[in-house]
Amino acid sequence: MPFRIRKRAPPGADDEEKPPSAESRRPRPHKLIGIRRTKEKLHLKCGWDGCKYSSKKMELFNSHVGEHVPVLSADGSDYVRCRWEDCDHYSSDQRELRRHILYHAFHRKVTAIARNVQRRNDMLPCQLASGELHVMPELSDPFRCLWDGCDTEFDDPQAYYWHVEHHIDCYYERSAKDNSQASLKCLWQDCSLTVAIQYRLKEHVRTHSQEKWAACPKCGNLFSCNQKFFDHCIRQVPVEDMQYQCSHCLKRFATERLLRNHIRNHINNYRCTVCGMTCPSPGSLNKHIAFRHSEAASFACSICSRGFKTDWDRNKHELTHDPSRRTYCPTCPYSTVEPSRLKIHMKTKHTGVPRSWYRCHLCDAKYGKGLTLTQHLKRRHHLAVPQGHVRFNYKRDKDGQYRLQTLRYESLDVAEQVLGGPAEPAGAGAASAEPDVLALTCGEGEVPDTITTDDGRELRLPERVRVALGTGARVLVCVTGEQVQLLALTDASQEMDDPDDPDSVMMVVEGGTAPPAAAAGPAAAH
Repeated sequence: MPFRIRKRAPPGADDEEKPPSAESRRPRPHKLIGIRRTKEKLHLKCGWDGCKYSSKKMELFNSHVGEHVPVLSADGSDYVRCRWEDCDHYSSDQRELRRHILYHAFHRKVTAIARNVQRRNDMLPCQLASGELHVMPELSDPFRCLWDGCDTEFDDPQAYYWHVEHHIDCYYERSAKDNSQASLKCLWQDCSLTVAIQYRLKEHVRTHSQEKWAACPKCGNLFSCNQKFFDHCIRQVPVEDMQYQCSHCLKRFATERLLRNHIRNHINNYRCTVCGMTCPSPGSLNKHIAFRHSEAASFACSICSRGFKTDWDRNKHELTHDPSRRTYCPTCPYSTVEPSRLKIHMKTKHTGVPRSWYRCHLCDAKYGKGLTLTQHLKRRHHLAVPQGHVRFNYKRDKDGQYRLQTLRYESLDVAEQVLGGPAEPAGAGAASAEPDVLALTCGEGEVPDTITTDDGRELRLPERVRVALGTGARVLVCVTGEQVQLLALTDASQEMDDPDDPDSVMMVVEGGTAPPAAAAGPAAAH
């Protein structure tokens, strides 16, 4: 009997309400409890040196903080330090200093909202240090509204975000009068996205305005939505408490949704039309094209004028010009400007932890770097790298050693292109249909041979998927076109993520007697 697709009821819908306990604070997926932004109760306390002002209204608080902005000389001879608590920012530009100080006020607002989110959802707290709590983003340029030819500049971030939101509200009202609100087009400069509802349009425009929705009360990191703030906290749980494991790279995750999002990074959906290399995302394809097929290096170092392909590489390089950013190993003369490299150095040189080698799968050779193993595989074993690549990819095995990655997930459309199938559209890179990652469970009954999707397609289940379903575990599969691939097993007793999230759709089997099989835990790798 085929599958039928249905939404799960919200977790606990049929259960009696129980008081919260210590067990309820363990890492688990759940739908975040939220309220309207305008209904959030704010407690905003001014952080200016010696000021005791507080307010529950952002309009009053923002106006108050603006009164703290000092007046600088027009010739730029003044060099003033921001007096917000724990902030060491200096500026000689009147407008830049105003933007910086008013962003402190906005940061207080989104921090208060994040604290409310934590309290409502009984979230695990952030475990990171608070050293970055008052580090503001770079605000050298004014905020510019590019909605439908507006081009207004702001030095007040909160006023800017309210202004952009007002544009959307007015646009929606006009669309409602014209009976065209069923299709809302983003009117931001050079954007042509169309959405169905006003909320989605506001959510999308925040990617243009760079408005943040929450700030961690502990470490100060900014997030574009409450869900990302939740992910920020849940990712910090101990590894032993992470119940979900990727069967491909063995990385562990605290929630099933994070595992599903990660699995998409292993599926190549985009193919370069120049060399044929396949990539998992548009961003990775664009990066490939920039580094392999373009000579442009448009991001120049402000100190030595050296050019770089991306602003991230440029910013990373500029740290080498600042001696104060260099950190030193306490045991040996090693030093670096990247804290992550110091951690790697300490782990490999001074902790006694066995080193992770890059090992050849065809002989006993081992190397300290993947590049050296790539050269060995080419020269000694005459292996060729995949199409479009300049090196092999390696993954870490259960024993902690790195070995050649011999399995790649390609979407059906991309596989046809690589094997000489249907032609793809012109352009730097072509995208295939986005794969669906679905969670399958089998009720009491025989596991069927096929599934029927909500659009009427009948898909045949591979034997590996049928065997996995017979264990009683929840099975994650990738559905691309007519192809069904087994990705991972998870614990069917755990609650699903947000039931209103399209990714949380479950396919439930009904049939005869299920075949007996060995039980599989939530972190089983197949």
